[in-house]
Amino acid sequence: MTNSTLTKLEAVVGTILNNQEKVGLEDSLSTWGLDSLKTVELIVLLEKEFDITFDNSDLLLTNFKDLKHILFLLENKINKPKTIGDTL
Repeated sequence: MTNSTLTKLEAVVGTILNNQEKVGLEDSLSTWGLDSLKTVELIVLLEKEFDITFDNSDLLLTNFKDLKHILFLLENKINKPKTIGDTL
């Protein structure tokens, strides 16, 4: 995990939740107000901010239940080697 990834993630989550307080890595985001609509908004902003595309298999609510799970997902996406098929 890099600090810049976590910092960007915290900023995106703070924007979606309209929250200025620090969310803990394992805090349930639903208790902070993350619902299904905000989850979709979060996914779109994360893809934009990190220049990634989530696969359908990534789009499980459990992957977005807290910062720790989202961070794990982001790190795997960011560090995934690009293939020729990714550019098509």
